[in-house]
Amino acid sequence: MGKLGRFFNKVLVRYLLSYLLVLTIPLLVFSLLHEQYFIQLYRDEIFRQNIQALDNISLQMQMHLQEMDAILVQLSSNVLLERGSLRSSAPTYTGMKVLLRGILSSHPFYSGGCFYTTQMPGVIYTENGTYNPAYYWKLQREGHFVSLPDYLQDLKTPEWCFPADISAAPGAAGPKAGLTRIMPLPAYEGGYLLLTIDEPYLQALTEQPQAETYLFDQFGLQLYPIEPMPQEQLAELVPLQNSGSYQLLSGGRYALYSSFHEGSIRCVRLLSEADILSPVKKLQNTYHQAQLLLLTCGGALVYLLAFLSYRPIRQLDEMVDSRAPEIPENLYGIQKASYLIETMEQRVASLQQQNAMEKLLLCLLHDRIDENWDLEKECVAAGIDCYAEQYRIVLLHLGAEPEKRFPLAGILEQVLGSEFSWQMMEYPDEANLLLLLGFGEACSYIISDKLSVIADRLLEETGLGARIAAGGSYSSLREISRSYQEAVAAERLGPQPEMGETAAVSIPQRPQAHFIYPKLELDALCTALVNVDMERARFMLEVLLDIARSETLSNFTRSSLCFDIMKCYARAYEGLNREALRTDFRLEGIYCETEPEPAALIERINALHGRFSCDMLAQSQRSVPEEKPEDTIAQVLAYIDAHWRDSELCVSSVADAFSLSLSNLSHRFKMQTGRNISAYISEKKMMYAKELLATSSMTLSEISEKVGYKQTTSFIRKFKQLVNATPNEYREQCAAREGSSPES
Repeated sequence: MGKLGRFFNKVLVRYLLSYLLVLTIPLLVFSLLHEQYFIQLYRDEIFRQNIQALDNISLQMQMHLQEMDAILVQLSSNVLLERGSLRSSAPTYTGMKVLLRGILSSHPFYSGGCFYTTQMPGVIYTENGTYNPAYYWKLQREGHFVSLPDYLQDLKTPEWCFPADISAAPGAAGPKAGLTRIMPLPAYEGGYLLLTIDEPYLQALTEQPQAETYLFDQFGLQLYPIEPMPQEQLAELVPLQNSGSYQLLSGGRYALYSSFHEGSIRCVRLLSEADILSPVKKLQNTYHQAQLLLLTCGGALVYLLAFLSYRPIRQLDEMVDSRAPEIPENLYGIQKASYLIETMEQRVASLQQQNAMEKLLLCLLHDRIDENWDLEKECVAAGIDCYAEQYRIVLLHLGAEPEKRFPLAGILEQVLGSEFSWQMMEYPDEANLLLLLGFGEACSYIISDKLSVIADRLLEETGLGARIAAGGSYSSLREISRSYQEAVAAERLGPQPEMGETAAVSIPQRPQAHFIYPKLELDALCTALVNVDMERARFMLEVLLDIARSETLSNFTRSSLCFDIMKCYARAYEGLNREALRTDFRLEGIYCETEPEPAALIERINALHGRFSCDMLAQSQRSVPEEKPEDTIAQVLAYIDAHWRDSELCVSSVADAFSLSLSNLSHRFKMQTGRNISAYISEKKMMYAKELLATSSMTLSEISEKVGYKQTTSFIRKFKQLVNATPNEYREQCAAREGSSPES
């Protein structure tokens, strides 16, 4: 979110939410109406069409039953069946054969038929000839198969006979068994007509994709299909008397019923709700996709326009990101800038107070307080406690600069507590610290113990032996310069701890202070010059020159001090690598003079300080040349080449590393190399993948994670696109090459 925050601040998000609310609410309302009403209307329409189709099937079946009745009437009045004229002769066989064929040819609903009469019990007439009943069908009755004559002897009303109830005699050549209608001839005692329904005709009549259609007679007997309906479904089809209705069954299925009339065939169709709604679901999915596309494209367009019109805030956001990366992630835009400004104001105020404290403390240490100063007011402004009963200067020397930051302020707070007030500054560098302690009379006797605890804690935090020296206690801030001199003397004369040891210098109440060569002041001057802190450098120079002007010191000491001051400037030039700034600055001639006068050296030092100040000012005013895009891209290429085995390497991480936007980085890279940076990174990743495939037994999912792909399928697709082979194929090729090498 840190990088994306610049694009998703709250103002732009409000634009996007406004758009989504304006467009989404009507779409959601329409979707609900569509879900509640349109789908129901569609389902009802599908049911209506299917029930109408079932009614048509039922009507056609009813027409076929009526045709059967008409055939029975015609057959009863046929001359061949006149009582007493039916006889066992060739003309009779041929006539019945022609008669049955005529019936079947004019009615495709039937696939076969036969005629039987008790007048000729030994003959069954069919459209293909005559059969002996012993070699024709046997029909099942009460669990036993009986011959056709035996089955028909008690039959008075039409019946349906199913293939499962029909058994052909061994060696019989009769017609194929099927759904058969057995009908006694009216007005012809002992005559029966059997008509077999054409199953392909029924299949074509009832066929419906993704549906099951069943035919029942008026008594609820299933006629079609041949396979019976499962009992659990049949048990649910209770309200067969309903007409033109539908019923919801278990498993999300619907049963649709045709209209029912007395004596008619009843049709039932089973449909799955998923099959019913599949077309509308596809349409609904298409609609939702179009809806999502509309929202996405519209939202992106609205957001892009808002983003472009919001350019000043975006630039402010980017500037804040580049200068204050520690800002909380939940702040964006104006809030982030406000937070940065408030933080900077707090830091500036803190730095100003710290600077004022250090200036005042330096003045106090070196007794450069003007008697006209309102010291109390100056101390309050600098944050120095001016109401303590006693004051003491403490010098803390670590021996070397610590490798890491350590919480010295926290240690002091814990050890000193509220009994002491303290101010701290680096003097003269990070390895040396100066403390001004303020305390009451009652705390004078525990200072030594407190300093020992501080030394031990510093050893734990830094691993460096700490040397602590303290000056005497004084009741006025104007006298702490004497405490400082005493602390310097104690620091020079105290024990020198080795690595891992601590030494806290115990100071008498009024240690005797002698002249101490101002090594600390010289180091402070050199540090200020190297840091180009000209204000502090001028202050320390004045302190040192005042010492050099002192008539109480010998000329040798004063001259040595002047030479050391000039060495500070030489070391500053060397430390700053500014040889080209002042090529005429040399110290060789100074040492050639015999017993130079301190006054002359002081004049030279002042001139040297003026030249140094001019050099630093000229250097600061020079415009820093802008970095060329070519140099940036060269660094980007070097960065990618150094991190191409990093799974987190991507265009975004590279842009973050060089503080560039994604568009700026991509544009620069394209202009300089002629290639897309994303493609270049992908090639590097595939090089790493090829290396892993050839030299390791890692799985594809492990390799894809190694090269930065979360989805293995995406990695395989990209690998094949760039290498023209799948990862497994490449691994097999490497194994084959290794196996065919001479060493193998």
